[in-house]
Amino acid sequence: MEKIVKCIICLWLIFCLVSVASASPELRYDVEATLVRVSRGSDEIFRYPFDRPQHIHDVEVSPSGYYVYLWHSPKPPRRLKIFRLTDKKLVADFVPGYGGALLWTTGDKLMHTWGCGTACQSIRVYDIAGGILHEEVASGSELTEFGYYVVFATAGDWKSFGLKMYDVNSGRHHVLLPEIRDIPSNVVCLKDRVRVEFDEGPAETIDLKPFFDQALSPRAHEVD
Repeated sequence: MEKIVKCIICLWLIFCLVSVASASPELRYDVEATLVRVSRGSDEIFRYPFDRPQHIHDVEVSPSGYYVYLWHSPKPPRRLKIFRLTDKKLVADFVPGYGGALLWTTGDKLMHTWGCGTACQSIRVYDIAGGILHEEVASGSELTEFGYYVVFATAGDWKSFGLKMYDVNSGRHHVLLPEIRDIPSNVVCLKDRVRVEFDEGPAETIDLKPFFDQALSPRAHEVD
């Protein structure tokens, strides 16, 4: 019995060591006014020098690991650059025209959101070349786990427009709730469902599993 226990402990230790060894080192972002560097462990995977000081708003590698975006400006407006990490080629360089926030989605697409007034949010989805795939004006939005869908509540009459979802891979829209009883206080995207919360009354939960088979596996959109 003692030998069996020792064998189990040894196997567990070997498994832990293999797991640690095979895990990818964390990304590190070093940002200065005239230089941006991205490293994975001790290896530098991206470096971009500027000829004059910049305000670096954000820099992030895509989930696929193929691309990195650099959002910067010496002065407004902000400029967005996207590089392919395999050869450091600049594949997009454009001015979105707004501030707000950027998030990578699946398939190496970018979700851009910014405020447009009280209970108003503008949403854009860009492809890797900076082309606009989708635009929406909403009362709020949330990106689901793994970045397959953008869940949003259309701006205007909540009870008429309801809650919708945009599939970033197929470009299709899905209606999650055709009508909403009141203005939600919060929309929470969980792993396989969306919970819509209200100031009064119970929350409503929408199952996303019926949509999962329509989502494509994350795949980089290559740019020549």
